[in-house]
Amino acid sequence: MPVTYGDLARFANVEDSKERRSLRFSTDALGFRNAEASGPVAGILFGDSFAMAGDDDRDTLSAQLGQRIGCTVYNAASPDAEFRRPDLSLVRSLAKRIGLANGFVMIEQVERRALVARTPREPRKRNKFLTSLSNSWRSFMSLTRESPVKRFAENTLRSIRDDRILPNSYQENVVRGILRNGDPMLFLPNELKTDEITHLPPLDYWIKLNRDLDTLRLKLLVVLVPNKYTVYRHLLEGRQQTPAADQDLLSQFARALQAAGVSVINLTPVLKRHAETGLPRHQYVYWRNDTHWNDEGVRIAVDEIVRKFPQLTDACH
Repeated sequence: MPVTYGDLARFANVEDSKERRSLRFSTDALGFRNAEASGPVAGILFGDSFAMAGDDDRDTLSAQLGQRIGCTVYNAASPDAEFRRPDLSLVRSLAKRIGLANGFVMIEQVERRALVARTPREPRKRNKFLTSLSNSWRSFMSLTRESPVKRFAENTLRSIRDDRILPNSYQENVVRGILRNGDPMLFLPNELKTDEITHLPPLDYWIKLNRDLDTLRLKLLVVLVPNKYTVYRHLLEGRQQTPAADQDLLSQFARALQAAGVSVINLTPVLKRHAETGLPRHQYVYWRNDTHWNDEGVRIAVDEIVRKFPQLTDACH
């Protein structure tokens, strides 16, 4: 795509010409975003769109990490929930297909999802015919949601609902802030609600997966990525509600995982530090009109991961 801009800009139906950029997004034979292999496979990265982010295939978290440690980190990130929190059978199946005998399994977790408690669903016996019918209906509905005609109609409507012809009601989809250097920055509304969470989610999934992976000679590493608002809240104009130290649940979550024997890294401190030093130069670690970190933010994350876990390079041998 020669010209694209952030998802928040699209949600709000606004364009920022200063943050237009090009995007190259390629997938491999299994449908995951991966650049060319750079040596033996040392690990797998699971996660959501943060683990997929990057203007070029070589700029993603897995690609940059692989370049740093000298071997391949396979990117298995996906919007689907099963790849954000994989079970042992999925890890085992994918490891076999990509030729990973031992090494590490890295799971990226963004703050707004990591702190939400999930209640496991009880398995139910389903009628095969009804299940097939339901799946067919969902497939049909997905086609109608993303049909070219509907997309054209949506784009046409957006082009006139821009506060010049018709009021732009899409702006309610985001929260707009002004940084202390005068630059605007957009945020997802639910990022501001993370502070309303008062209890840590259960650790059962992580403890069990860590134990199960050990039987496969795979090492679990959890990477916690802060919300964009968490990183830039203290750099916004006006008074922003800042949580007390004992209300920093992401840090508490990291400490709880560590106490349970799960290797974890919380990227909040290093990203906040770089966000603060870059502000006077109008340099950022997240895109101003996008939910995600930019290439600089990914590079900072890779530096911190390698610094905290130098043993990752051992997986290449």
